[in-house]
Amino acid sequence: KGIGCYFLRHVEMGENALKYELLDELRRARLAMDRIFPVGEELWIQWLCDENLLCRSINDRMGLMELHHKSVAEEPGSAQLWRLYGDYMYYLWSSAHADHPINGWAKDDQEIGREVFDWASMIETWEQGVARTQWHLNESNIVWDRYMEILRVDLSKAPAPDKIKAINDKFVERLTTRPHATWSETFQEYSTFITAYDQANYEHAMQSVSAQSGKAKQLYSLREPFEFKIQRASDAGDKTAEWTAYSEYLAWELRMKGVFSKDLINGLYERATMRFPSDPSLWLGYVEFLFCDPIADMPLLSVLERATRHCPWSGDLWSHRLLTMESEGMKFEEIEQVKHQATVSGLVDVNGLEDLYKVYIAWCGYLRRRAYEANASEDDLDMAEVGLVSALEHVRSVGKAKYGSEFKPDPNYRLERIHIKFLAQRGDLPQCDKRWAQLSDEVGDSYDFWYRYYIWAMVLWGRYHLMAKKPYNSIAHTPQLPTAILRKGLQRVDTMDWPEQLIQMYLNHCEQHESVQEYQKALIEVREYTKKVEERRAKEQAAWQEQQSHQAAKAEAADSGKRKREDEADWDVQ
Repeated sequence: KGIGCYFLRHVEMGENALKYELLDELRRARLAMDRIFPVGEELWIQWLCDENLLCRSINDRMGLMELHHKSVAEEPGSAQLWRLYGDYMYYLWSSAHADHPINGWAKDDQEIGREVFDWASMIETWEQGVARTQWHLNESNIVWDRYMEILRVDLSKAPAPDKIKAINDKFVERLTTRPHATWSETFQEYSTFITAYDQANYEHAMQSVSAQSGKAKQLYSLREPFEFKIQRASDAGDKTAEWTAYSEYLAWELRMKGVFSKDLINGLYERATMRFPSDPSLWLGYVEFLFCDPIADMPLLSVLERATRHCPWSGDLWSHRLLTMESEGMKFEEIEQVKHQATVSGLVDVNGLEDLYKVYIAWCGYLRRRAYEANASEDDLDMAEVGLVSALEHVRSVGKAKYGSEFKPDPNYRLERIHIKFLAQRGDLPQCDKRWAQLSDEVGDSYDFWYRYYIWAMVLWGRYHLMAKKPYNSIAHTPQLPTAILRKGLQRVDTMDWPEQLIQMYLNHCEQHESVQEYQKALIEVREYTKKVEERRAKEQAAWQEQQSHQAAKAEAADSGKRKREDEADWDVQ
């Protein structure tokens, strides 16, 4: 940005833009930045204006046209960028098709331009800009007004009934169905247009539009207080107040959401994410809205691509992107590339490991589901196994590099559970049990772990009975593995977070499923473990009470010292 300011100063001093000594560095810096981070509306405008000053040939102009196209692809909700793009396309068309030579255009360039820069592609650019900004209540007129001006200039040069009808229809549609801040100005322009081209039908046309525009005017009227707050905060340069205004506006729109308000909500999200592009909460709200209320011309995946580019540290957004790609049936290579894009930058774990876990949960879940699809191959199974193990290893290596000896594995062992599910589907039950046993060393102080481990073993036992077709009450087939798992968990009642619940689960299990001998043994064990836990809780309660007493004594001493100082101050005054 700094180099760009120096370039602008260089030009303003009357110097040749192409002679700027840091021009190559400026261009390389912008391209490098664009590869890593999104440019954003403000810097795009500066970049485009600078490149416009440097255009000298037909190739330069075509390159700038492509740069304009890239800018609106990155920021499709920007009325400012669409206006610049449309104006530039109009300039190219009018210069190429001018009857006399245009300053700066060689004759050969003009001839090539007549082939390349045609009316249809120029108008298509304006129509795209109008479509992408038509629900922006505050500034859709920036694009629409200029678009209509171009159409009316063309009409004045070559009047035709079909052109008159087309322009009339566009005015009527905007006035009657599109709420916008400049409705009165649009209505006045329509009046001028009808006066010039349909004077005989003037009163009927104006009355008809007025009668049909009530809903559009009401829609804007309801939103005008929110629009005023946003504009006031923006004019004051108060980003915090502007963010609050957008948040309140969105909350109101979503609360009042009806079948006809999807486009208005979508337009508001486009505006909010453009103003606060690095706020993942806004992007998440936008993604969730589109997921629940799809909009045909606003693909969820394209929004997610922009979201992850603006917030590459958000595991939630990357996760949504991977899951959306999977649900849309995209190729494995494409999904793998996005996963790699998320993890290779090092940004997704900048705030800790949680966001990295979210990326890998989506990726590993996809690998497992893909491996067991009806048409999956043995290679798919092998790739899933390698990918799952690789994800587990990568998270651990990042964690150890980040936290050293203080690194602690995921207390919810989410990736490990996906791996165990994968192994179970493959039928490798010994390996499953091995993975559970390894986890017990890391997260065995969690009741939730033993609960999940136990439920897994009970499901397997139930399936065995169904397959073996043995009587349900067969003593020879009691659930030995689940019983052993609960007994192993009870060895950690001194450190477990919720031992009381595991003790009760063990008792219930033996009562329901084990032999009388095992049940009687469990009654004795439960009595011993309950006594241990009661002693532990009593010690914890005593320690807590001692701590509270200590804190109360400190507070009383501090208060006593304060009163003493106040008394001494009173004596000094006397």
